[in-house]
Parts: sequence; structure tokens; C-alpha cells
Amino acid sequence: MPPLRPAACGSPSTSAMCAGGAGGGPICIDSDEEGAPPPSFTGLDLDQYRKKNILCRLMVPDRRPASAEVPLSSNGQQKRPMLISGTARASRQCIPSRGGAEGSADTNAELEFVVKRKGDATDGVRIRVPCRSVSHLVVRPPIIVLKLQKPFPCLALATADKVTGEIPELALVTQESLFRNMFLVVQCWLPHAMVTGSPPMSAMLTAEGSVAVLRLEGISLTARDVKLLGDEQRLNDSVLDFFLRLVILVMSPEHLRGSLYLASTFFFQKLTSAGVENGEQGWHNVQRWTRTLPGGLLGQKFVVLPINEHNIHWWLAILCHPLRGFEPLEKPATLGEAARIVCLDSAEEPPPKGRVAAFLRGYMYREWRERHPGAAQVAGTGVHSEETAGKLSTVIKAVEADVPKQANDFDCGIFIIEYLSHLLQNESALSGLGLVSHKKWFSQASVSHRRQRLRWLATGLQTVAARTGETDVARLLEDERLRKLVIAALRDQPKRKQESSSDRAQTPPSQRHKQGTENHGSLHKKKR
Repeated sequence: MPPLRPAACGSPSTSAMCAGGAGGGPICIDSDEEGAPPPSFTGLDLDQYRKKNILCRLMVPDRRPASAEVPLSSNGQQKRPMLISGTARASRQCIPSRGGAEGSADTNAELEFVVKRKGDATDGVRIRVPCRSVSHLVVRPPIIVLKLQKPFPCLALATADKVTGEIPELALVTQESLFRNMFLVVQCWLPHAMVTGSPPMSAMLTAEGSVAVLRLEGISLTARDVKLLGDEQRLNDSVLDFFLRLVILVMSPEHLRGSLYLASTFFFQKLTSAGVENGEQGWHNVQRWTRTLPGGLLGQKFVVLPINEHNIHWWLAILCHPLRGFEPLEKPATLGEAARIVCLDSAEEPPPKGRVAAFLRGYMYREWRERHPGAAQVAGTGVHSEETAGKLSTVIKAVEADVPKQANDFDCGIFIIEYLSHLLQNESALSGLGLVSHKKWFSQASVSHRRQRLRWLATGLQTVAARTGETDVARLLEDERLRKLVIAALRDQPKRKQESSSDRAQTPPSQRHKQGTENHGSLHKKKR
């Protein structure tokens, strides 16, 4: 099955590209956007699918008055076949609201059909059907019947086809070899409609608008998870785990491979569970988590730990050169080489970091004792005490980094992804982490832009997975072209005109009235 083909800039018009007519030409997908398009999945982005047009045959029920011209069925009743109304160019349109802004995709969207018959010198008959009026998609390849909640008057077709009354349904027809693509586009237009009949399962969308469950290093990204990438949504652990691993997979420079470890979002939660009082006791809870890691966590130069505070807020802890806090140095370490716990928190009023830092120090101390029993015996008894904790706090200091802050109460998870992405793109960023101000790394506008790109990325990858039958993202990214698209989506920045706008302008309208009057940085509910 060939992928959908967007019309390139300067390509022939749809009518020129497709031999229409009642005989049924190929389905064509094009875009209303002008100019050179940005890097894309070449028609695999579900958000972009909604902007596509299709060329098909449009059929309507035979609503002619009862007459001898209409054949009789076996029970003596007149048959009411579907009439071919001609070749139609179908698209999904968003109707401006009263205020002039583009309407909601769900509330104001309409399907537009421009029907033209062979030899017709006019621009064709234009029909508009509200998207919300379509309740069901009855699929009988190569036909999709659009069932309406209530019939609608169609005067244009009544004049052309001598049809009377109201139309309860419409049918779209294409060639069988092109049916799957048309079905996928129609679902994107009408995600609320119930699908019945015999749909191609490889192109079935879920209610959330995704086509496949993605998997990456044991993490699954479902349709429900992808929905959390929508505007003003808070990320759950699955979304955060998935995209942090994706960032590591495609953006880690060569010199960091093997020396940077990303812990699960559940690591700290497990470390502190079962009523333990300190990190040394908590070590038992997670001792198996890093048993296959050479040297354990202490063998890594950098350990990235997502932290969730009381299921309400995400922030990032990075252990820098942890082993240096326990072994004597042959020469004094520079500031950048010193062992430290760097806390990257996007909240304007971040929660205290003392408890987290103390647990992490205790865990590292117990890990060092277990992996270096001889050295630990020389150093002391190894029993947790206030003296031990005090010494560790002076050797492995906790540093609250001066990082970009969020201007709303839902972007903390996106900020974590952006922090890690920035660190991997700049060679000097990790060495100086927590030692200088990082305020100018990026802006709220960049984070808002990244949310859109992550959503685009997830839906695109899911569609590729459905088309190829491969849901393992690591394997999908063996395709160099696809890998470049993923990297671009994780790195690109908003357009200059957006960057020159204030961060406040980048915040969704429902949040703007709050800015400047209250603080939003501390409560971010974690979803399951």
C-alpha cells in the first residue's frame, strides 16, 4: 500500500493529477498550505491528515418520487439504490466563530464536498455537512457510508439529480487499492464517529486518534498517553519515560554513550517506598534495578533521575560524577568534575530538595559499600548515622540550578524533556551544570512549541507503526530518514515572530488571565 502523497509546491492541481469521472480515479491527497512545507512524515501526521483533501465518487440515496422508473424488489416494494452524484473533492473545513477566530475542530468543523460531473462547465455543486452530524461510518470496502444523526436538506443535489426530501447518509467510493488511505483520512476528519462494517484493521484509529501502541525499551505509549500531549494537559510517567528515552536514543553524543544513565520515573518512588527512613534502607528496594549496569549507578558520569513530588509535580535530579564523592582523588577535581546532585526544577516556588538529596546520598553510600566492601570496611562501619549523612552532604552537595521556569501549571513534564534535550545538544552544558545561570537556555515559547512537536511526533510514529506493522521505535528509527525527522522535531525552535513575542503570548488563552496575579509553579498533578 503506497503512503498518502501530499502535493508538492508547484505541483499540478488535483483535477490535473487525478482522472476523476464516474469511473473512479485514484484518491489524491493534497494540502491547502502554501509554500514549502516543514519536514514531515509525508502524510503520516494525523493532525496534518485533517487538512488533506480526497478525490472520490460521492453517492446519495435515491430519493426520487415513487414511479415506475424505480425498480421493484421481490416483496413488491420499490428499491432505493444509491445514486452516483459525480466526482467529489472532499475536505474538512473549520468555520470561523463569531469572534473571527477559527472555530473548534470539534464544534465548528464541516465536511465540504465539491461535486462535479463529466462535461460540467461550472465549478460544481458545493455541499457542506457539519462534522458533528455524522454519527457512524459504515465501512464496506471500497465504500464508506457516512450516517447522519438526522437528515439534512440538499437542494443542490435535488436540482441536479431530481432528488426530493432530506438526505440521511452519504457514501464515498474509491478504488479498492486506495481504500485504506481514504478510510484513514475520513477517520481523522471524524474521530467521534462509530465505525461499523468491515474496516481494514491496520488503519483503525482508537477513540483518542492513534493507530498503534509504540514501544521503546520496555515503555509503552498508548493512545490515552498521546492525548496527554494536548494543550494544557499534564504528562504521566509513561509519556515522560518514553520521550526521555527517545531523547537519549537519538541525541546522545558519542562521548556520553556508556557514561550517562537514565533512571525510570519510578526509581525514586520505589527507593522511598515500604516505609524506609533513609536511602541506605531504600537501597534494598531497588538493588536489582541496576544489577546489569557495569559498575552500577556509581559507574556512570551522569545519572538522570526524574522525580515526582507527592504525585503533583515533576522535576529532574542529575547526579554528576557520583563516584568521586567516595574515592580519593589523585589530583584535585575542578568544579565541573566535582560530585554533586543538581536539581532542575521549573516551578517558580520549587519544593525543598533536602529530603530527596539525603535519600540519594544514602542510596549512593550503600551502593558504594556493596560494590566496594573492602574500601567501605576501611572507611568505617558502614552503619547509617547522622555523622555519615553530614559528611556526605559536604562532599556531595545539592545544587538548585538556575533554570528556565514555567509560566503555567501544566508544563513541568515538557520542561524536563527540554532540559535533557538541551544538555545533550551542548557539550559544555553538563560540565558546568549547576555552576552558572542557565536561565537563557530556552523560553516558555520553546516549551509550548515542543509540546506541539511531541504530539506531531507521537501520532506520526504511531501511523508509521500501523503501516509497517513494527511498533518497536528503536527498529523504526533504523530508517535514517525517519530518524532525522525525529531529531528535527526534538530540536527545532518556534519561528522568529513567535520568539519575539512575550512568553505570556505563548500561554494558552485560558491561562493568560492568571499570569501576573498568582504563582503557578508548584502543583502539577501526575496522572496514571
